[in-house]
Amino acid sequence: MAVELGASRLLAPYFSSSQIVWTIIQSEVEYYRGIYNEGGISALLEQL
Repeated sequence: MAVELGASRLLAPYFSSSQIVWTIIQSEVEYYRGIYNEGGISALLEQL
């Protein structure tokens, strides 16, 4: 959540705080969390 709030503060002067900006920020954060978790799980399984 801190990442989302920080990103919104950085983008607010340029794109305001509209709903579409929040949607884009949240979708990108969730996307990259998924990639990070995918790599973590596959790395863990490779060790077994």
